[in-house]
Amino acid sequence: MKHKFLKNLLCSVAVFSSFTILGHSIEVKAASAEQPVETNQVKEPDITYVPAGRLAKDGYVFVLSPKAIVYPECPNSSKYDVQPYNKDWVEKMAEKKTKFKITEFGLGKVEIMGHLVDQSGKQQGWISLVNGNFYHVDAKKKALKKLIKAETKAMDQKSDGKKVSLKQAEAEAKKLHGHNRKIALKSIKELKAWLNYDGDYPYTYLPALTIDK
Repeated sequence: MKHKFLKNLLCSVAVFSSFTILGHSIEVKAASAEQPVETNQVKEPDITYVPAGRLAKDGYVFVLSPKAIVYPECPNSSKYDVQPYNKDWVEKMAEKKTKFKITEFGLGKVEIMGHLVDQSGKQQGWISLVNGNFYHVDAKKKALKKLIKAETKAMDQKSDGKKVSLKQAEAEAKKLHGHNRKIALKSIKELKAWLNYDGDYPYTYLPALTIDK
C-alpha cells in the first residue's frame, strides 16, 4: 500500500516502540539502585498479534506479487535472523496465482505484518502491508481502477486531517454494472467502516481493494 495512511501508521508504530523501550530502560535503572540487573534481561518489545477481523472473513482473495518478500514466521525487533522464503517459492505462488487469506496481523517495532495462508493450509507466510507485496484479486480489474483511486484519495484526506469526501468514489460506483458494481458497493461500505473506526488497529478495517495501493 502506498497511500499516506499506512506510511503515517508505520511512523506511529516506530515512535510508540521507541517510547516503550525507553520506559523499559527507566524501570531497569530504578531497579538497579536496589539490586544488580543483568543486561541481557533488557529485551525489545515482541510482536503484538491482532486478529484480522473483517479481512479474514473475505476469505481467499489475496495473491502474491512476484517480487514479494514472505517470511515463514513473523520477524520482530528481537529476532533479526528470520530469513524470507527464496525467490523461487514466491514466483511459483505468484505464477499459479495461489489465493491466500489474511488470518492475523503482527505489529512489531517498525512494521505491520499480515499472516497469509492458502486454502490447503500448507502454504503460509508473513508479509508486509507495504511495498507491493500482495493484492486483492479484484483490484486488477480495469473497471475498478478509478473507484480504487478515488477510495485511496479519500483515505489520504483523512490521513492529512482534511475533510473527507466520498462523492467521487460513489460516483465511480454508480457507473459500474453487474458484479463490478456489487464489488464497488461492498468496497465503499468497507471504506466507510474504516473512516468511522476510532480504535487502535485501523489496518484490520482496511478496504480490501486498497491494499497495495
